[in-house]
Amino acid sequence: MVSCFTLDSATEFLFGKNVCSLSTGLIYPPSSPHSKDVAFANHPADKFAHAFSDAQIATAYRDRFGSAWCLSEFWTDRVKKHMGTCYEFIDPILKEALEKNKMLKENIDEKADAKDRDIKEGETLLDHLVNYTEDPVVIRDEILNIMIAGRDTTAATLNFVIYMLAQNPNVLRRLWEEILGKVGSSRRPTYDGMRDMKYLRAVGNGESYSNLTFS
Repeated sequence: MVSCFTLDSATEFLFGKNVCSLSTGLIYPPSSPHSKDVAFANHPADKFAHAFSDAQIATAYRDRFGSAWCLSEFWTDRVKKHMGTCYEFIDPILKEALEKNKMLKENIDEKADAKDRDIKEGETLLDHLVNYTEDPVVIRDEILNIMIAGRDTTAATLNFVIYMLAQNPNVLRRLWEEILGKVGSSRRPTYDGMRDMKYLRAVGNGESYSNLTFS
């Protein structure tokens, strides 16, 4: 469930559109009969998530063979078929962003350098990258590289934090008090508010566990 959340947030930040993997419903282990539900398996978000994970596994498998990995895939590319599913989601968004940027350049002063412009609020990484290169392969590779950290690393951190908070209710209570004091129970957090919540940052960064009084 956490991986679905981080995948949605990462694709929203990177592309401006998320894959809505949380809309696929509850995630069941492979041994559960519910995991074989056709509606779940054929959901576009689930296809993307599985293809992205399978591509990572296939890429990691190549490390076993070192520079000779291509010999193990002499007849077929194990990564390509999975990335094709990912590209079906990414390429239309990338094409739209490149066309939009091209139209903007035609309407602004040719002397103005798009690279020196200020970053606008709500701008995605894709919006930013199209100002530096129009090579779709370069842009796509850069975004996918960051997506790995945006989903996997963040999900691992959140899972660990949730586990540790469950084991240490005193830390959870102090964290909850800070969040209620700075944000409240109904308002959305702001960047300024996040900066003010030092205890939240310490918990998220995994810093100074002894100072956080973990048992």
